[in-house]
Amino acid sequence: MSKCLNVLYQSNDNYAPVTGVSMISLMENNKDLDGINFFLLSDKLSAENIAKLKSCCEKYGRSLTILETDAILKRLRDEIGVAPHKGTYTTYFKLFSFEDLPITTDRILQLDGDTIINGSLAPLCEMDLYGYVFAATCDCVMNEYKTHVGIPLTDMYYNCGVLLIKPK
Repeated sequence: MSKCLNVLYQSNDNYAPVTGVSMISLMENNKDLDGINFFLLSDKLSAENIAKLKSCCEKYGRSLTILETDAILKRLRDEIGVAPHKGTYTTYFKLFSFEDLPITTDRILQLDGDTIINGSLAPLCEMDLYGYVFAATCDCVMNEYKTHVGIPLTDMYYNCGVLLIKPK
């Protein structure tokens, strides 16, 4: 059975080098996968950074699709009235991107660019997601942070920087 993984990142020029390292760590530690299709939500990435990221993917025989985010930005800013997070909308792009992604399987792994992959992700290709929209893992956060963002201390916190999502 063919194992293919679709992976979604979002990045701007400031984060492009970090995102590139994450992508390389994923490719280096997942050579056993038949296919890795990267989708990158571009927040005004320069042609130079796009070329570097594409070159890295080509070296590993993997695909990279750059997705422009002007429509998502307009929706966030003008239609919904979302305020930027730390001066940018990049982190929000993933929330509005799934309906238009040309993925080849029923799932996509959404990763933040500061995520290092140090092992095989092959089990994610077969993980049973029946009845679920996504899979996440509990994150360890300090109780001070939970209090700051209004999460009861007894509740679990899930890091949205690593999500296995069933877009449909």
